[in-house]
Amino acid sequence: MHQREEKEVCLNLWNSLWNSVQMFIVFLLVLGTLKSRMAMIHSLVHIESVAIDLSWDIIARYPSNNLPKEFYDDFVKVAQDEAKV
Repeated sequence: MHQREEKEVCLNLWNSLWNSVQMFIVFLLVLGTLKSRMAMIHSLVHIESVAIDLSWDIIARYPSNNLPKEFYDDFVKVAQDEAKV
């Protein structure tokens, strides 16, 4: 698999995951109890944390000079965005 294809696969997986999370949030907000909303908030905190960890993990796993700088820049941006309060 080419580097550009690998990047696209990673970003597509991330987008699919995020879309599923958004649907889950809407479901809980509309139909959920207080307890389920609290659980959702707890889960979201973990999801944000995992997104940060995965972004840095991808950067650390692929330290190759064969990948374009933009590959790394994208994942640094994801980590920064997810770390915002």
